[in-house]
Amino acid sequence: MKTMTKTAGKTATSKSVANAKAGKAVRTLSLQQQLIKAERDLKNIVNRQLGETVLHAQELIVKQLKQAIEEKNSKALTLKDEPITFQLTKTEEKVSKKIAFVKHNRSIDSKKVDTFIAIIDNGKYEEAYPIIVIEASKLIKAGYVVTDVNGRVLTEEEAEGYFVILDGQHRSTAFAKLNSVKGNMTIPNVFVKDIKDIGTYLEEINRVGNWDMKAKIGVAALTSKDELFENMAELIQQGFNPTTAGLIYTKKNIPEKILNKVENPV
Repeated sequence: MKTMTKTAGKTATSKSVANAKAGKAVRTLSLQQQLIKAERDLKNIVNRQLGETVLHAQELIVKQLKQAIEEKNSKALTLKDEPITFQLTKTEEKVSKKIAFVKHNRSIDSKKVDTFIAIIDNGKYEEAYPIIVIEASKLIKAGYVVTDVNGRVLTEEEAEGYFVILDGQHRSTAFAKLNSVKGNMTIPNVFVKDIKDIGTYLEEINRVGNWDMKAKIGVAALTSKDELFENMAELIQQGFNPTTAGLIYTKKNIPEKILNKVENPV
């Protein structure tokens, strides 16, 4: 006959986390309840000073439960090609538009989106950070390729109902995902730009921001319109890392100084 110990609860919790990650039927409410209990147990372990091993084990359970809840919530949210309200900062006007992206702009990191979803849903979003957009039709007229949230290329005619997100893609995507299930979401602090050369604008953001190689290659594709960088940007959007993308097309790694020279030819 097995002796029931304190670890029994931990084992059950670990199994629930594993089931959630495996996609098995686990109610989010149940996971939330288990998280509350796990955090309460963690507090008791700290108060009773039960030792580092027990403490770290319980901390891991709490972390796994939080991740499982975030993953489950993220999978339940879909990014739909539907209007969302933009609060324009200069005029305080509220405008209903669909979200679009300019091809080769930095790719969306789902983990960053999930983080913003949690922040927004908990009412902790900092509205001081601006979202920079531009009319999609203006970009298309300027020769850029613009897509909807699902990657479909937009025509100039249908682009009238879209804002292209230039800066703030992850935050806007998070708002849009929440809007698909909750409705009545408003993206705050939106600045509408009228920029002739989007590549140069993104390059300027790149100079002051902490962009990785993926983003730099995207900017190089926009700025130079060089076929090599456009092809590499395509591969990156498909999930390849920058090193692999460079090896496929040039059989060598593209040094960052080359990208800087392309973005800053002067």
